[in-house]
Amino acid sequence: MPGGITDIGQNWTLDQLFMSGIPASWFIGLLLVEPTERTTEANAVEVSGGGYERILVPNDALHWMESQNGTKENSQAIPWGEATTNWGTVVSAGLYTAATGGLLIAWARLNIGRHVYVGAKVFFAPRMLTFSLASSRQAD
Repeated sequence: MPGGITDIGQNWTLDQLFMSGIPASWFIGLLLVEPTERTTEANAVEVSGGGYERILVPNDALHWMESQNGTKENSQAIPWGEATTNWGTVVSAGLYTAATGGLLIAWARLNIGRHVYVGAKVFFAPRMLTFSLASSRQAD
């Protein structure tokens, strides 16, 4: 049976990932299908077209809360521009290493999927995105 990571270890790891400044910034993308641990940027189903682009979020303590209970939340609002076409139903937000392409590092599940119609603007208020180190796999 594999070992694990303590709560302190999870918080430390998340703080290194999100507040170390390496990379200098992350890019948040909107996903139409919730990823799994095997999802890559190549097969992730991300919104495209219609005025959509990933949003740059600096990787620092101003934009991310200190980790608690193995989770990390945004501390600043993350706004998108107006949709010029229907974007579909957004169910997750992806953490990417680049504005286009790049690596999909993690995702945050939205509590409720949101259909984005023409003219709508997506806006994540502070503490709305929660990233976790918890595995989605079931224990043996």
